Amino acid sequence: MIETTVTITRKGATIQSGIAVQIDAKNPIMMAYYGAAHPYDTFDLYIKYAPASLVVLRDDEFTDEKNLDALTGANTLYRTIGRPQRYPDGHIECIVDQFTGPA
Repeated sequence: MIETTVTITRKGATIQSGIAVQIDAKNPIMMAYYGAAHPYDTFDLYIKYAPASLVVLRDDEFTDEKNLDALTGANTLYRTIGRPQRYPDGHIECIVDQFTGPA
């Protein structure tokens, strides 16, 4: 489990930054359902609290503001691969792939 903050971008435009998230490893067996070629690069991402105005879509990118990609030294990048779900308590759950190395 990683607790960090992210910047959310959509097609190169920043949607929001400083969003608190929790990132958990996804069960590799479950990833067969999503057709993931690299199951260990797939995670559950939880936005702990999202304002009602924040809409997260498939293919949105999350740039980790605190943790770096070991291959590039740049901030770690994740992309939404499933349909994000918003819950009544204000949190959002997403399934994301981590991009490692040059994107």
